[in-house]
Amino acid sequence: MAYYNNKYSYPDLFLWQDETWEGRENAAAPLYRKLAELIEAERAEHGSTDHFAGRTDLVTDVVNRVPYFTDVVEGWKAKGMHFSSYGMMGEQMAPTAVENHELYNAPVLLIPVLPNRDDPHDGMNLLVEHEDALTIAAQENILVQFADCRESGGGAMIEKGIETQGTFRIAYAPLYLDISLLERHGLTLADIPGLDLSQWASPTTLAGRTVVDISDKWQINLAHQHSISEIYRRNQPEWDFDRHIRSMAGKRQAEGMRLEYGCMNPHDPRMDTFFQERGIRYEDHQAGHDWYVTLTPESAFSQPDHKLPLLVVMKEPRTCFPGVMQTAFQFYYDFIELCARGEFMTLFFALETPEDNDQALPGIIESTLQNYPIDPQRVYLTGQSHNGYYALEFYRRHPKLIAAAATLCDPVGLQVGARIDYYKPKAEEIIASFRQYDFPLIDINGNLENSYCKENRTPEKIADDVFYFQNRLAAFKLPMRSREEILAAAASPDYATRRNGVPADRTEVRYLMGSEAYVSDYCREDGKWFFRYISLENTPHMIMPQMAELSWEFLRRFARDNETGEVIELY
Repeated sequence: MAYYNNKYSYPDLFLWQDETWEGRENAAAPLYRKLAELIEAERAEHGSTDHFAGRTDLVTDVVNRVPYFTDVVEGWKAKGMHFSSYGMMGEQMAPTAVENHELYNAPVLLIPVLPNRDDPHDGMNLLVEHEDALTIAAQENILVQFADCRESGGGAMIEKGIETQGTFRIAYAPLYLDISLLERHGLTLADIPGLDLSQWASPTTLAGRTVVDISDKWQINLAHQHSISEIYRRNQPEWDFDRHIRSMAGKRQAEGMRLEYGCMNPHDPRMDTFFQERGIRYEDHQAGHDWYVTLTPESAFSQPDHKLPLLVVMKEPRTCFPGVMQTAFQFYYDFIELCARGEFMTLFFALETPEDNDQALPGIIESTLQNYPIDPQRVYLTGQSHNGYYALEFYRRHPKLIAAAATLCDPVGLQVGARIDYYKPKAEEIIASFRQYDFPLIDINGNLENSYCKENRTPEKIADDVFYFQNRLAAFKLPMRSREEILAAAASPDYATRRNGVPADRTEVRYLMGSEAYVSDYCREDGKWFFRYISLENTPHMIMPQMAELSWEFLRRFARDNETGEVIELY
């Protein structure tokens, strides 16, 4: 274990502490708690009914979080309701008009539930138990979502909202919560401790249910980096959290967390001060119903003859919860510092499917190129986790538009993720698509999330890791490595190779902001060094401050001929 001074402190250290955020919940949280209590009471008294007992033909796929019966899902589709359960949205039923992005102002009905994840039929049982409301919802174009009462009072509801708006491209308002359960037990909102009734509308009816409007009751400002840290402290005991928060990286993250702690949205006057101090101009833009944000160094307006690079950050602005931009600014805090120094202009935008990004983002980039002093040959792309997958997929589909890309917190292997159809049967097609052009790329993740350096991998996991790493090599025109060469990396005498768990043509170890960075470079047969992989020591699945400089150091080497698609090496 690395040595550190556990007495080291700084003014923002309190933002890493659980008690700082303890008790923060949205205005609807007391109501959710009561609904959970009533559901548990009914379950204890009457038990649960499995409407599909005896059936063994459940289908599990890589997109949906819960299994389903094909005939049930197809039956509802014939009635105009589309079942899905991906991402943070959970189980939901979307009318055809909503599924096809034809109805921006569709009302949303939240039905409170307590999921039983031990019951594989749980998701399908919900469709039977709420058939009446779903039938009306199909006729009246109401999006129906099932809301876990144990999670909907906090950050999980934020994730549900912003992901839903990005997926269906709807307003996510009006948003109604089903409170029929209160009526069934002879209760009203006045019986719920903690509700300020002066701030609540009177109940109404939707899809045959008694509901209350919570369109402005689910938002809350939390530090998502802190929330993520809580998860990893539970699930990854090897993460030395105390060492991390006392590192320079942890200190920088805490500095960024102040943007979430003190400001609910980017239009807070304190955010004006933040940008003014850095010489950045913040601007909102609309493309149809989609919102995107740009940050531009003020010098660009006084020196328009100097053409800036453009960094497109695939992070989702959402009108239903503008506070999501505070999270974006915190995650990409050090990228913003680079923007402030005049290295590039920054654009924040992402939707929740590759197809929607493919449809919307080219026009947004083109509009930005027309209205700002941007070098069209130096447009770069980055994204983290599922947005990293979206960035890579957009890059693949638009090789003449993007000069280079940085994927963050994604594996070194080229594999499936975030609703992208990289299934094994399509590997050859995907690889062939990549090989048509050159794709300079840097991939940076945390060493704690890097499966390639893990001990005790299952044979199936090893086979997958080898397959996906070989996919990466083939797609990026790199010399192929055998299974034996790949597996031998874990015992390599070279420290960086051993820590990254994959062979490389050149390696180095850097020490940056309190952790080691293991750098693996790859050379093509034509001598081009177009792929770099870095993992950061003592780092789980989260954006780290070091990733900004490491990404930009690589990206800025490249430009792109927009006519031929040829990569131009600037140095």
